[in-house]
Amino acid sequence: MAIIERVSGNDPTTARGGRRWNRNRVAPVAAAVAGVAGLCWAFSVGTTQVSGTRIANPDSPLPLPEMRWVGISTHHFWIPLFYAITVGVIAVMIYQFVRHRRQFGNHHPALPIFVVLWLQVLLDPIYNWGFYCVYDPALLHWPITWAPFNFSPSVEPHWILMGAYQVFFIGPAWLILAGYRKVVDRRVTPGSWVDRHRTLSLFLVGSVLGGLTDILMEIWMINIGVYKYTQIAGPSLGWGNAHLQVSEIIWVGLLIAGTAVLMRRDDKGRSFAAVLAKSNNVFRRLRLGEFGTTLILVTAALAIYGSFFIGARIAGLATNVVYDHWPYPAIKTFDPDGRLRDAGIPGPYYGGTLCLRDTCPGR
Repeated sequence: MAIIERVSGNDPTTARGGRRWNRNRVAPVAAAVAGVAGLCWAFSVGTTQVSGTRIANPDSPLPLPEMRWVGISTHHFWIPLFYAITVGVIAVMIYQFVRHRRQFGNHHPALPIFVVLWLQVLLDPIYNWGFYCVYDPALLHWPITWAPFNFSPSVEPHWILMGAYQVFFIGPAWLILAGYRKVVDRRVTPGSWVDRHRTLSLFLVGSVLGGLTDILMEIWMINIGVYKYTQIAGPSLGWGNAHLQVSEIIWVGLLIAGTAVLMRRDDKGRSFAAVLAKSNNVFRRLRLGEFGTTLILVTAALAIYGSFFIGARIAGLATNVVYDHWPYPAIKTFDPDGRLRDAGIPGPYYGGTLCLRDTCPGR
């Protein structure tokens, strides 16, 4: 009798429970399959060549000079290592998401941010335009003629699709949050300012550590030639062949700190976005939930960040030419403002898809 009752109940091991178990996982499995199919398609249309395109340098030296950092080849060692680190970090994140789901029965607070950051693939070319950020054309990239990827000053790399934003923001934020819990949360005095302002104190600590992390990450990537900022507004930090504007360090520090805040759970196990979705009148009326709220917060933060540098470019504030030569001879010299020509850097020149001058060099 007891056996009959157990089988006829709602035990998840029954046939009925098994069907319900499968239905609850249809959406994530379908999303994963669609994501893998999308990645396969994207990589199938990717290329590492620029010959025959509007940005190809007709006077390119053959063979191309080999880029090196600390005496080691960029394209034979540093770039493969760069890709391996990206894929490795993404794999660790996915493992942690699956592990958290199995242990606690809910999603990790970083998962909504992880998903939302992939949507920035379509906005990254515009950000690059505002930054004067020129990527190495030898990187695997989208076809140069495709909009909106052709807004990017040189090429739009698949690295963004591989998880660049996730590695850049979630990775440091994850470490900062873990360190904050071990060093600050365990030593905080009840009733102290830090105890009463946990979120704000995490944001302040994260801003400083996030800025320092940005220096380490970007200085390394610029030195190995992944990309270069060809014109800079305001003061910059230089080391080796890298020049990083101070405003970028400050902004990225703030964004990493904000990511750490979104990843933090309160004493009831709720993320910042989940609390905001239920407590804020606007978000509550829109019924966006945690994912929808995260989408708005992350996209708005990155849009403000990108708009700062886009505005600086439109206003003509990026006047500092930081190199005395063009680092990527396979493509024409990106010079939408004529400042590289004035600095004595040889052409041929091009102004890019969104050149704002009336007399732009070849587009």
